[in-house]
Amino acid sequence: VNCFIHLHLVRSLSYFHIWYYPKNYESIFCYRIDLDQFNKNEIKNISDLIKEHKIKFTWFLSIINNKNYEKGIKDLYNLGQDLQSHSYEHLVYNNYEGNYRNILESNKFISKITKRPTGFAAPFGHWNRNLGKALEKLNYLYSSEFSLSYDDLPFYPPDCKVIQLPIYPTCIGLLRMQLYSERKMKDYFNYLVNMQYKKQMPLFLYDHPNAGIGVHSEVLDFTLNKIKSLDNVLITNMTDFAKWWKKREKVKFEIKNNKIRTNNKNKNIYLRMINPEYEEIRINLKNQDVNIDKSNQMPLFN
Repeated sequence: VNCFIHLHLVRSLSYFHIWYYPKNYESIFCYRIDLDQFNKNEIKNISDLIKEHKIKFTWFLSIINNKNYEKGIKDLYNLGQDLQSHSYEHLVYNNYEGNYRNILESNKFISKITKRPTGFAAPFGHWNRNLGKALEKLNYLYSSEFSLSYDDLPFYPPDCKVIQLPIYPTCIGLLRMQLYSERKMKDYFNYLVNMQYKKQMPLFLYDHPNAGIGVHSEVLDFTLNKIKSLDNVLITNMTDFAKWWKKREKVKFEIKNNKIRTNNKNKNIYLRMINPEYEEIRINLKNQDVNIDKSNQMPLFN
């Protein structure tokens, strides 16, 4: 994306594009939790923060180690949590058939508690084309694999119609391996959130309850408070954002003869413009007149 912006600006041309987030938000925050093994104490620690912050996380469930904790998972659902698939067995197959069966089995369990899952996070963050084909066949909307990409905007992998929602892959478990204290963990996430926010990138973080946020819930609490302190950040979940992004994809616009023409009817979708002086404005995308100031390429909207 930055390449397109640069190529326009070095030619003294303004760059227009549909803004990345709903309602003109500066950034968006989603938290992905990979639940590999249900532990009541760890889940309680996280659930207490869910209630305190009134927040919805997206939980990706590995079923083989969680199927005996159906009541606990139902409790998460009753807290308003977004339950998605992390496969049945905690592995990714090289072949299509293995991936298809593995995901289908997870669907059967999750569908007993909530709607059929439409979001997927592969074990170990692995992705291959046969996994993508299996997800397509099972009508998944999105997946999230950091071996494919991270710290990025949504995109489609090669030959795959399932949208990819990249996260920032550093988690508490990795910091523990580096012998970080909780104080250093908080310092790291404070730095990370500030950096992503200033870049206007998605604040998509992830962790595990086991040896992660379930144990170091104070670090999660700190991170949530940090997010809330930022101006104009949408706090949502990955599934709702993926649905919005699909709506965004259908929007078309053109600017010709000082007029914006678009098929957009959604008030939550905005147009962003950056002029050669790196000045930025964002407006609701709708049919309207626009006059380009020749001196600095900054549009004047009527």
